[in-house]
Formats: sequence, C-alpha cells, structure tokens
Amino acid sequence: MVRPVVEILPGSRCYCLIAIVSTFPNLTPIEACVTVKWDDISNHTVHFRASEERRLFTLDGVFRNTNIIDLVRKIRFHMESGTSIGKDVKILRPIPKQKWELTKNKLTLKQQIGKGEFGEVYSGKLCEDPQKPTIDVAIKVIKLSEHNKEKVEQMHKEARLMRQYKHRNIVAFFGVVYSGNDSAMIVMELIHGGALNSYLKKNQELSNEVKSTYASDVAYALLYLHNKKCLHRPQYKFRDVACRNCLIDVQKQLVKLSDFGLSKQGDVYEVQKDEKTPVRW
Repeated sequence: MVRPVVEILPGSRCYCLIAIVSTFPNLTPIEACVTVKWDDISNHTVHFRASEERRLFTLDGVFRNTNIIDLVRKIRFHMESGTSIGKDVKILRPIPKQKWELTKNKLTLKQQIGKGEFGEVYSGKLCEDPQKPTIDVAIKVIKLSEHNKEKVEQMHKEARLMRQYKHRNIVAFFGVVYSGNDSAMIVMELIHGGALNSYLKKNQELSNEVKSTYASDVAYALLYLHNKKCLHRPQYKFRDVACRNCLIDVQKQLVKLSDFGLSKQGDVYEVQKDEKTPVRW
C-alpha cells in the first residue's frame, strides 16, 4: 500500500503528489488520488467516480478521465498552463521521487538469512550508482495479503521512522521497494555478525570491558533516538532494549540498534501500574 507522504514534506507553499492507494491482490481494485499541500493544509482533491466496472477520475468535477494516464496528462496541463483547479487552487510543483524510494532493478537478492516479524530476510546487493561499488544490504520482504494488513502497516511505520535517523550505532536505512501489488521490501544495512544475543552466547569468554563497550554503543544509540523524540519499542510488552534487537559488526566490534517495528515518536511513555517491567536487560 502506498500512502500519500505530502503531510511530512517541509518547505514550500504548494506540493502535489499522485499516490496509488491501496489494495491487496485479487481483493480490491487499485485507486488513485492526488494530494495537494497548500499553506500546510493537506487535502485529497481528486474525486473518484465509479459506475459498474468503469472508473472515472476528475480534478474539477467537470472533466472526467478514464485512467491514471489521462489524469497525469491533465495534471501536467494544469502545471504548465497555470490554470486553476476549481476556484482557487493551482498546482505549482510535483513532489520529486525521494532517494529512499527504490526500484527492484537496483537490488540483487542472494540468500535467505532469517525470518522476521514481517516475513523473510535476505542478504543482497544495492546499486545506488552504476559508477560506485554495490552496497551489501539486508532486505526484509513481506507478501501483501488481506490477512497481514497489520504487519504491512507496521512495516510502513518502521520505514517512516528509520529514514529519519542516521547514526553510527543505528542500522542504516536505504529505502523501500514496492514490487507491484504482491510484495514490499525494506532495504537496510547488512551487518556481518548477526544478533548480539547469539554472538554473546557463542563468545562467553568476552571480558566485561568488551561487553561494556557494547553497552555504551547501545546507550549512544538510545541517547540519539531520545533526542530525536523516538522511543524504541515502547509498546513491546517488556519495553526493553534487548540484545536480540541489536546487531554486531564483528570486524569493527561495533553494536548497532535495530528493529524499529514497535517504536514510536514522543517525549515519554507512561508505564501502567499493572504492567510488568524487566529487571535484567
């Protein structure tokens, strides 16, 4: 499902965005909408009309278009001519494709390295620029269906959060891929070393000094996130930053915080009196 993102765009007075609004395979048809941001107010201005199997799109309620291509042409006409839509609204500029909006042809999937909350996780390569070396990435893949709407929404939330944060102790986020109507992907930095909890179990001879550096890495990540008003996994029933939610780069001996699926933005999370909290992290 692709949702309008115009609400989070800073800056200029007016933006417009064509979005595909969703749908799951073989269940509901694809719909389109145009979102316009005007003086910090966002509105969906395309009217959708349906008569039996025929779909009509109109910007102004007068001229009706039968498909999305005609709609795009209509929008381009309004942009180039400066003609108003309706009484007062003019489309000044489109929202350009964002760097994090990736296409599938930039990715090469290799082998499955695990299963997560959203589906399978694969190692792979990302080619951001043909003139530069490819990047090792981890790719979360989820199949879209009527039965996993909640997980899809959670995946979108994780992507929206992660693209805001850049820190040496947080797993880097590269982008999202929408593969038609059947699957979606989150593309992240591949950490060679795996989950910290597994690494600690395999290397029980590690000194307390080394373990303290790992704890410091996580603390730096949390300090950064809290300064950004992000609470890491507060809805998780233990509300802890567990080793299983951290990855270790063995070569650099660097721990990075991962798994933003249940994180939220805010200043504080209030623990209810009847809820259990962890003593041991």
